[in-house]
Amino acid sequence: QQAMAWFEQAGYRNTGIPDAATRPMYSTWYSYLQHVSAENVLRECENAAAYGMKTVIVDDGWQTENPDCVYGYCGDWKPSPRKFPDMKGFVDRIHALGMKVMLWYAVPFIGKYAENYAGFEGMYLRYADNLHCGVLDPRYRKVREFLIDTYTQAVEQWGLDGLKLDFIDRFQTNGVVTAEMDTASVEDAAEQLLKEITTALKRINPEILIEFRQPYFGPVIQSHANMIRVWDCPLDGATNKTQSINLRLISESCAVHSDMIYWHRNECPEQVALQLYGTMFAVPQISARMEEITEQQACVLKRYLEFWNDHRQTLLYGKLRVTCCENGYGTVQAETSEENITMLSASPLLELNRTQAVHYIVNLTDRKQIFIKNPRMQEIRCLAYDCMGQCIRSEEIRHDVLFGQAVPLGGMLVITPF
Repeated sequence: QQAMAWFEQAGYRNTGIPDAATRPMYSTWYSYLQHVSAENVLRECENAAAYGMKTVIVDDGWQTENPDCVYGYCGDWKPSPRKFPDMKGFVDRIHALGMKVMLWYAVPFIGKYAENYAGFEGMYLRYADNLHCGVLDPRYRKVREFLIDTYTQAVEQWGLDGLKLDFIDRFQTNGVVTAEMDTASVEDAAEQLLKEITTALKRINPEILIEFRQPYFGPVIQSHANMIRVWDCPLDGATNKTQSINLRLISESCAVHSDMIYWHRNECPEQVALQLYGTMFAVPQISARMEEITEQQACVLKRYLEFWNDHRQTLLYGKLRVTCCENGYGTVQAETSEENITMLSASPLLELNRTQAVHYIVNLTDRKQIFIKNPRMQEIRCLAYDCMGQCIRSEEIRHDVLFGQAVPLGGMLVITPF
């Protein structure tokens, strides 16, 4: 945090986080991959809005009808006529649901099947044959102007609320310098590109949403985005938890988002809760098919998002404390003067350190009981909930220094002082 403060004093600080960047979102990536369409996104958003999600990120696939060529059709950035015949109308219908819309772009890629491919011959850093595309060189003004025009036109013409700008880490030097380049440094050119993109987009909409992904995130680049997401770790709740906390510790000027959370349709509700609550100190991105989740899974998701929205200020802006960093952050706490929210994922033991605050304790350990140290011997009331939000136990504790409470995996213990 001190290192990040040093960079911010050097001018690398975001000018503000839009409120929409701190609200739960739905992503189409894991749920549909490249098989996304206006029809299935609209169906998902009708359900997602009811759960409290406020933005949809339409990921890769909106620009191509051929999923076999990886990124071979990137670079023209025209909606697929079959999938999205009327992008502006689609965006308007999502807005009518009370949700915002973001579109995915692979910033450096122009596919070899794209109409624009030949026009940038000689301005590629390299050719990624396994991805069926070329990697643009930002040291050329023509490249930067093309990308800026692409994004500004999309935002203006389609009414987009934000962009997911992907693969910026692929801007890597190739050792070649020509007289036509603005600078010899790929890194400097990439930073210049991001400055120009941010300036142009904020001129259209000061609250524009811009998401970057963890592999290309650092103190310099964070001044050009207001959302940063954990990199892809599908179904890996442990990595999603650890990396979201890593980002929280160094990213005060960006909204930290979890990787998109999804689960198998036969998954038990406790495992769904394990993924959700493990990333509760970041903004949730959900990527499960809403129409296919079970009734129990729906209860877990509903309970989680209601809790997250109700306690968003504490989870995102409360004072963050962590322990057992070497063990994937065994204890994580966010607190304000009114409440303390704790995630236990290693030791099931917690000491109450606040006399008047309400404590919310989530059990992600392999134990079915939480042990509470009560050194001030407060008189407190304990309510235990399972992962679906059902109250399973209520008890008053008077003057006990140490006591245990049965709380199942993914469940929560709420402690309120008398």
